[in-house]
Amino acid sequence: MIGLETGRRPSTLSWLLLFNLGLALLFLWTLTEQTTLRLEIVDGICTAVQDGRTNSTPCPGLAGGRVGLYTASGDDPESLASYPWQLITPNSSWRSLSVSRPDGSESFQLLRAGRPALDHTNRDAWRTAAGELRPVAGEANILWTNPLSDDFHLAATLRRPVDEAGVLLLPSGETEGWLFLYDSEARLGTWWRWGQEQPAEPLLGAPYQKSLMAQVQSFLRRVLLGHQAGLLLLLASWLLALILARAARRLGWASGDSSDTAAGSIRSSAGRARLTTRLALVVLILLVFAGALFISGDLLDGIPHVQDSITYLFQAQTLARGQLTAPAPPLPEAFKQEFMLVKDGRWFGKYPPGYPLLLALGVRTSLPRLINPLLAALTLALLFALGRAWYGRRVGLLAALLAAVSPFFLIMSGSFMAHPAELFWLVLFMVAWTRVIRRDAAGPSADRASREWFPWLIVAGASLGMAFLTRQLTAVAVGGAFLLVSTVGQPGQVPWRVRTRHLVALAIAAAPFVLLLLAYQWSVAGDALQDPRLLYWPYDHLGFGQDIGQGQNIVTFETIQGEEILVWQHDPLQPPRGHTPARGVFNLERNWRHLTAHLFGWLPVFTLAFAWIVFAGRQARRADWLFLFTAAALMVVYIFYWADGIVYGPRYLYAVLPALLLLVARGIQVTAEWIGGRAGRWAVGLIVAAFIAGGLLVYLPIVSNDLREYNFIGGAELAAVDNTIDEQALVFVTQENGDWWEYGNYFINNSPWLDGRIIYARDQGPAGYAQLQAHYPDRAPYLLQNGRLMALETDKAVD
Repeated sequence: MIGLETGRRPSTLSWLLLFNLGLALLFLWTLTEQTTLRLEIVDGICTAVQDGRTNSTPCPGLAGGRVGLYTASGDDPESLASYPWQLITPNSSWRSLSVSRPDGSESFQLLRAGRPALDHTNRDAWRTAAGELRPVAGEANILWTNPLSDDFHLAATLRRPVDEAGVLLLPSGETEGWLFLYDSEARLGTWWRWGQEQPAEPLLGAPYQKSLMAQVQSFLRRVLLGHQAGLLLLLASWLLALILARAARRLGWASGDSSDTAAGSIRSSAGRARLTTRLALVVLILLVFAGALFISGDLLDGIPHVQDSITYLFQAQTLARGQLTAPAPPLPEAFKQEFMLVKDGRWFGKYPPGYPLLLALGVRTSLPRLINPLLAALTLALLFALGRAWYGRRVGLLAALLAAVSPFFLIMSGSFMAHPAELFWLVLFMVAWTRVIRRDAAGPSADRASREWFPWLIVAGASLGMAFLTRQLTAVAVGGAFLLVSTVGQPGQVPWRVRTRHLVALAIAAAPFVLLLLAYQWSVAGDALQDPRLLYWPYDHLGFGQDIGQGQNIVTFETIQGEEILVWQHDPLQPPRGHTPARGVFNLERNWRHLTAHLFGWLPVFTLAFAWIVFAGRQARRADWLFLFTAAALMVVYIFYWADGIVYGPRYLYAVLPALLLLVARGIQVTAEWIGGRAGRWAVGLIVAAFIAGGLLVYLPIVSNDLREYNFIGGAELAAVDNTIDEQALVFVTQENGDWWEYGNYFINNSPWLDGRIIYARDQGPAGYAQLQAHYPDRAPYLLQNGRLMALETDKAVD
């Protein structure tokens, strides 16, 4: 019954063992990742140094003080010594610590590389060459008890920096001091004030990037954990199948492999099976539409919550009036909003028009929040069709089920972001192109097949063109990868002249949309080749260098609504953040981390574990490699982009969902087939059901609750003002912190022509009131400050 026990050729088993052993050795190599923290303490100033970048804070009185090591992992002190069991768990551990004078005349190695000698008579003491390290202030902190000199340099090597870790500096006899805290997850090195045995107050932060090698190790370690989880799932499924088979025999149930009987039953009732599949798909489509609609209306208040989506809605409102741009507002500074431009008397958003065109349909019907839920429902149907074409009905339906229970898919589908439109067009392209190439491969006459399926070529080209009009980089990466592998990988009986003819037809069908984008750019920016996004941020393009990406290079901290947020600022004495290959891999790792947590809401290591079984078990087909390459292509391309794009999840990787969902569904099928028998199918089904239940019952409620007032934007504040004012009004919004959402929360209600009942403007002070009121003399002026609405004539609160 259990396929793992029989039927494997020695060569196959040898290949499996060697391949999986190689992946295990590669994982062990990733555990050797190291990062060195370098600190200089001179004249009462503590400075962290890395790659020409410095981050300093005053730290007087350290002469005669103590130095310590800190980790936030919560492990016991022995974890700081890199003991052997640390090799099987990827937690952070300290490897070495050395102190030297600035001139290098004297140097002490406090913690040796490797494992220091342990005094077994006193397990709380660490003996080293130059002093004694003792645990203090909790389990994971150790201090060197010997006094420090006036000025000194520190070098501390951290292995596997996945937890927050840092170097602690305490004046003599004091329990309060300073901590340089390295957070590899945020790519930040921050000075903290230390007090009450913990980091007490953040002072100043700066980018602190790992080396490229260390960053690659860190990313591969996360990816390869899925391989280990896949092997664990395979073993768990096999053991559970044995238990179920034994229980079935004891209960007198049929326990043999009924695949032959089942196959015959399926053949005799194919129509009924198709009907069941269709009914199940309809139910999933309705559930996705309802879930996305609930998220859009009830959790996100039916309004945009991100700068991007506010801009998309503005562009959609403009297009709904039959215009590409709106007239420039009077006093543009009073209506300034991120990602919107005023140029040559015109007002427009920086994004391409693909998604705003669809959203404009919702604006015309006064229900723009319906657009993305509708696109999600259609995408689910297309995903099933794609899976059925490449793998069969069951994998297609299983992929649709996984999408329907995915928090990432549902939440993005309830937003005003462009990614649901991007995904819809890309999946439509994949389905249409698949129809063409698979028909050609199966048909007796490639020429005749090409004529019969020419309409699908037009659909494929048009949908790829619309994807390009929506998000160019993703369309090129995903569409290009899928096109390349699927075309080159066609069976040999399809002549190259036919393949070439298909590609030419596809290009012709997509060309009008490329021309449409060029015409749009010419209309709004005055140059067909001028990307409006570069008018707003000239550094917003692909590549590496200090002139690419945001230049702010230091971090300060503010507290807003009880939440501590990072505020990036510019220090002209420091190099800009720029973009490097190491930062690109860091961005990819961060997106991967969010993807594995957010895709299904399962334990992250198990999210893609079933997909690993397909490749680790040497079960991969042509389609598996096609979808793997498609997903990998987008991930590699985004290494060249400076931003990580984490909004509602790893949105830059949203377009890989079809590939990943199909690979996971395929992995579930492969695992069940490999184990074999009815018990094998039940075992795998129970494990998947448990994972899905955990994601829906535990993870989804938590992440859904976090959507309320996402980005500090909520519909209640907007509705309160709208319900209070019953006249034509001009409301000046005061920004306490100067952040985009303070005004953006109300800008949402403005029309591009500023002709609504209420116009919201930024508070520009008394001079601004007078200037703007001169343009709107018939509107009653109000001031909105800290949630209080006041009529400007009387300065009397009306809330």
